Amino acid sequence: MDATESPIKYTKQLECIRREREETVKRINLLKAELWDVTKQLEDAGVCPDSEILDMRLSLGRKKFNNNPKTGLEFMFENEILERSPFAVAQFFHNEKLGLSKAAIGAYLGEISKDFNMQVLDEFLKLHDFDGLEFLPALRQFLLSFQLPGESQKIDRILASFGQQYVLQNPTVFRTSHEAYVMAYAAILLNTTLHNCNAKNQTNALADEKTFVRTMLEFDKDTNLSEDIIKKVFHGIKSKPLQVVEEAPELSILSGWLWKLGGHMKSWQRRWFVLTEDKLLYYTAPERTQRKGIIALENVSVRRTSDRSRDYCFELFSRRDSGIDTRKSDREGVVSVGYHTTYRMAAGSAEEYEQWVSSLQLITDRFGYRRGASVPCFPNRQNSSALLPPSSSPTPPPPPPCLPSSVLPTMTNGVIHSSSSSSSTRSNGDNGPSQQQPDCRPMFK
Repeated sequence: MDATESPIKYTKQLECIRREREETVKRINLLKAELWDVTKQLEDAGVCPDSEILDMRLSLGRKKFNNNPKTGLEFMFENEILERSPFAVAQFFHNEKLGLSKAAIGAYLGEISKDFNMQVLDEFLKLHDFDGLEFLPALRQFLLSFQLPGESQKIDRILASFGQQYVLQNPTVFRTSHEAYVMAYAAILLNTTLHNCNAKNQTNALADEKTFVRTMLEFDKDTNLSEDIIKKVFHGIKSKPLQVVEEAPELSILSGWLWKLGGHMKSWQRRWFVLTEDKLLYYTAPERTQRKGIIALENVSVRRTSDRSRDYCFELFSRRDSGIDTRKSDREGVVSVGYHTTYRMAAGSAEEYEQWVSSLQLITDRFGYRRGASVPCFPNRQNSSALLPPSSSPTPPPPPPCLPSSVLPTMTNGVIHSSSSSSSTRSNGDNGPSQQQPDCRPMFK
């Protein structure tokens, strides 16, 4: 026998095993799709499904919410997992301690242009028990329940609602909700000044207790803060910084270095990729301290391709016209939503190439079978329209007077920057459009 026949023979056998494994996984996913179909038929016949099936739906709804809050909630509304009301959504955010992304909750509560979202925000705050709590502990508790968005207008609206609810539950601490709102904003800025080395030079004046106290006492004609409260906030934050919400690490199926084609000049960038059961995340390094982006794998397929500049190339491409749903962070940590038709990547070796392509195929095929079976997205119930909020429903009360727009800050990676109309533009440095650079002048002078 030729010595070369044995390795070739084993290679063919391994290839057959790999294909059989892929076919087995596909058959399993088909069986899951059939299970969804049977569940629907049972529901139509008036038979209550098992609690396990309901748990599966709730789990799927949570995953959809973490990837896209609007899509996830709509899925749960349509499947009657969740009532379409601000109170029900607020309870869902408040009671579901595990499984919900704090960043996704913050993104939903930060949609300040949508009345329903703002009603949810107000109901969400009502579920917090601030009664009898001093101001700073109450603010700490609130900021741990979600991830504060980065845009100044969103921070403004959220803290205005916090101020209203705190004063309602503690009417003797502040004269008005406006004062509680101003103190909350100042506390966040002070926290950044004292505990973030990147921002100390920008708002250094706040680090001095006398300057901070004087600034707050003379803030504006509508603000008459107690010097005792101002000093308590200063010393409390100086001794113990505000804790920032951190997401639990993703459970990874596969991780490693890949080259990604991107940027305005279409250059190859080396990134650390992590594949989970529904998304592909990429970072600057394996420590995962700086996440650069998220690629949702629903409605996405993978294909092998070639590129003159690199070997072992493959592409992710969209199955739909709207493109691939993505989230990207720029150098300042500002997250932007994007839609791409394709993503081209390259592995470092043939073995890594096969691992990534086969693993991505398994994930994307699973989504494909679910979509093709037309079962997971159940049709609207006849009475679902009754759950819609009436058009005549009262709008939430307006927030208290806000800080002038010229001094409203933006938050990026825990750093608060003052906004200014004289902002300059910059590139996000990773495949994205140019955005405005916030002016880093201090809010208080």
